[in-house]
Amino acid sequence: MNPELHLEQFIAGEKAYFDGLSTGISWDHDKWDASKWLFHRGNDTSLLFMSLSDRIKSVPGTITLPPPGALPAPYSDFVKATAVYLHRTKNIGYMAIRNYVTECRRLHIFMHNRGESSPVRLTRWHFESVMDFLTVSGYKNLYDCSANLKVISEVLDKKMLTHSRIAFTAIATARSYFSNGKRTEPINEEERTGDEKLPSYEAMQAYALCTNKPLNDKEEILLRTIDLLIAMGQRGNEVALIPVDCWVQKPVTDSAGTTLLDAHKIPIIQAGIRYYAEKKFQSRVHWLADQDIPFARRAVERLRELTKEARPIAEWQEQNPGKLWLFAHDETVPDYKLLKYLGFSHAANLHLYLDRNGVKPVYINKDIRNPLPRNRTCAAQFYRAGDVEQLLLPKLSDHVALKEKVNGKWKTLLRTSEVLSIRFEGAYRFKERDANIFTVFPGRTTLREINGALGTIPGIESIFDRRKLMEADGSRIMLTSHQPRHWRNTLYELAGMSNVQQALA
Repeated sequence: MNPELHLEQFIAGEKAYFDGLSTGISWDHDKWDASKWLFHRGNDTSLLFMSLSDRIKSVPGTITLPPPGALPAPYSDFVKATAVYLHRTKNIGYMAIRNYVTECRRLHIFMHNRGESSPVRLTRWHFESVMDFLTVSGYKNLYDCSANLKVISEVLDKKMLTHSRIAFTAIATARSYFSNGKRTEPINEEERTGDEKLPSYEAMQAYALCTNKPLNDKEEILLRTIDLLIAMGQRGNEVALIPVDCWVQKPVTDSAGTTLLDAHKIPIIQAGIRYYAEKKFQSRVHWLADQDIPFARRAVERLRELTKEARPIAEWQEQNPGKLWLFAHDETVPDYKLLKYLGFSHAANLHLYLDRNGVKPVYINKDIRNPLPRNRTCAAQFYRAGDVEQLLLPKLSDHVALKEKVNGKWKTLLRTSEVLSIRFEGAYRFKERDANIFTVFPGRTTLREINGALGTIPGIESIFDRRKLMEADGSRIMLTSHQPRHWRNTLYELAGMSNVQQALA
């Protein structure tokens, strides 16, 4: 048994496979931009093969964290090869690969404390030390961590990369978020601690006030999107990419296929919302409970209405890549027409913005004074459309909302124009009352914008801040996009549903 030789062959084989994928990624880089290799819905598409020094808090007196920087060789090559191998053999996505890489980086902490740099030196002790460290640190997702560590240990054992088998044993079952048995007493405040605590009664009451009285159409887009988050109990990224043709209805039938009728002889209808599951991006239907149907229907219908202006612009840009608008490149455009696209309150602000970015007017009407009303029909300055377009095009986000790889080629599943919740850039800058809205930039509502509206992101005015709504103790209301999911699971738990029933629901 020669683990060093097996390691060399393992790395060489996976590197050769990876180099043939045309991902645009250099194997030797410590940070991989996986956007052309592993599609991900979020903004972060990076895989980091660096120490966890800046991402983990050490427990005093236990271990010494490694210095910032790249993982040492040959361990860094092993981690890269493991990431490629797991994707190739398991057909898993970005988030799963990133989690495996993170566990490898955790293992390196304990290798560093023993002066080790080769995976050949790994033993079961390293794996158990990671689990002990996370337990002492109060880490919550121990089950997921142990499951990922087990997969890594199985790779080491299968490829015979260590002097002795790791044979790491993962935690047998996931601990219930609330308890292992049925609850008979209410959940108290001490049990609602941590990042994933349940929303308070005051927070849910405050949200009800917000969603039933939107301040304007732009805010209502956000509120209706969050309505669907609550009605469906889905993940935030899944709700942000619900297709516009999502509403599904069908009659309820018995085993013989006969339509069931209610007491008034009216067919019983089952309603649901089509969405793309975050795992594997499969199209599914979330069937709604009867009490959720009016709430969800209002959200879908209003979002369709509120996004009618942005949708055709997005569709035109999708059909005309490399273009922003109908203006020809050499066409001379008056500033008052540009104001309709760039949303500045005054022509003077538009002139300043273009001048700072190196776009000069081709003609100036000196008989017109600035600043001028926005709704005027006479121009103070004229610009070449191509010059302005060249400035703005790099800021245009990719309209491919969702894609998957089929037979080695990317297939687009969803574009911006086909997404239910979309808006113009700048629509959610509520704190900046006079902020301009770029109607030339239609885009999708992001998870960050949802979390900002719910008060999770410091410095961003939330829907609660705008109305001066607070928790019972006077603190700021802060909800995460994942809390409605926990809130719904709590209702299931209190109703006595098993873990399997909750998962099916």
